[in-house]
Amino acid sequence: MAPVDYVPDTHNTLTHDPRYAHVSGGQVLQDGDGGHLNVAQDSLTRVLRGVCDNPENFANLYDAERAQAARTLDGASASYGSDKDWENRTADVGMGSGVFNVIGADVVLDQRDSKKAWIDDVARYSYHGVGAPLTLIPGIGDTAQRMVDAATYEWSKDVKAEADQIANVGVAKEMGAKAQGSHDLINQWAGSRGRDPMTDSVVNYLRDQSDLHYSASRNQALADLHRGLS
Repeated sequence: MAPVDYVPDTHNTLTHDPRYAHVSGGQVLQDGDGGHLNVAQDSLTRVLRGVCDNPENFANLYDAERAQAARTLDGASASYGSDKDWENRTADVGMGSGVFNVIGADVVLDQRDSKKAWIDDVARYSYHGVGAPLTLIPGIGDTAQRMVDAATYEWSKDVKAEADQIANVGVAKEMGAKAQGSHDLINQWAGSRGRDPMTDSVVNYLRDQSDLHYSASRNQALADLHRGLS
């Protein structure tokens, strides 16, 4: 089966469906549709991260997660009430999005780290890095050699710093864009319920609730991936 085939189960795990509460050793959930995937959330997050090195897998999983979130919203009770049904469903939108945004960010940051490793290789394989004779550069002396060495070191540091900055800005933009994607889902759903997403105080409250759960889920995923991204 393709990773996307498990998205109903991954969605329920990532959004803390109590039926998917993992116990020691795991358990298989059985219902009329057969068995269901049930693993600890931290393990699931790392497995998803592994398959998302493939950009097609990530795109398909993200689209499928959004489809599951839309499905959750569509099943909401007809009107807003005190049973917290609407809050719980919009919270799910934020939680799923938070995990997948971090997975995407982790891929971006790993690609950045690969670029930095490449820069290190370039510096190491340069003429002085392999102990080549100074005569490779006509007329150069010891002082000039030290200057070249120092300049090459600063060059690699600067490129690494630039890679860090570009990667972090890129991640910030991606995180913001996909967090807005959660809002867009909620806004579309609210409109289908006859509520103006721009002026309705209940919708604004639901987006705020979604954001809170997005942040909590994002932070948990960062911890699960051992990534210190704030």
